[in-house]
Amino acid sequence: MILKDMGIYEEVKRSFVNFALGGCIYEINSIRDPELREEAIKLFLTDHIYRFDIADKPKSYFFLKYRYLEFMEMKKRVDYI
Repeated sequence: MILKDMGIYEEVKRSFVNFALGGCIYEINSIRDPELREEAIKLFLTDHIYRFDIADKPKSYFFLKYRYLEFMEMKKRVDYI
């Protein structure tokens, strides 16, 4: 990860995690095909939440609470996680 290579990841981590969550959810919400959207949600929940360090953060970590709530709703309704 470039931010780690630059030695600034820890300094900007919270902003990065928030940006990543918002970006992923925005992109997922823009997918109109139901099957493709489910595939994107699956990828998000099985890979991206770990890759972007989103998975283990409490609600208080996120700037936009509605994005966090959308994330929690995705986790609840998907049965493979």
